[in-house]
Amino acid sequence: APLNPGIDMGLAGVDIFTNSSASHHQLGKLRQRLMLISSTTAKVGGCYLYSNAKGCDGERVMYDGAPLILLNGQVVAHGEQFDMQEVEVITGAVDLDSIQAYRSSNFTRNNQAAESLAYPFVDRHDFALVSCVRRPAFPIPIPTQLSELETMSPAEEIARGPAMWLWDYL
Repeated sequence: APLNPGIDMGLAGVDIFTNSSASHHQLGKLRQRLMLISSTTAKVGGCYLYSNAKGCDGERVMYDGAPLILLNGQVVAHGEQFDMQEVEVITGAVDLDSIQAYRSSNFTRNNQAAESLAYPFVDRHDFALVSCVRRPAFPIPIPTQLSELETMSPAEEIARGPAMWLWDYL
């Protein structure tokens, strides 16, 4: 997108971006999605949670799934493209403090952030997603190791895409 709202949000201090999408399949589109999401979070820092519709719409449009979790431009977790399951859930533990550390190391970003638009957000200074004080038996999760997302070749997409569309259509 020419005007990516994620850039403005990241400059304003948004830590977690969510995108529940219905992005239809095209050859090589997963690589494009990955490049757009990773470049946004690499530029401004942040955790990006991307989900995509999966299956067919009953006519000619097909959605290929492939959910993603990225942190500061790196893939933390990903789902399968053209997965045949009704529901696919991916998880990843991320250290939100690593976003602040990443951002503070980027001086150009910090200069631009000083002049950015204001966005409403949850003040996380008195907020914790996991609290060891209240639940001592519940340990803080160890951040998920970064993973590599291997995208399919156009030939693989052509072989797997229509099969998923037909399976869902029938």
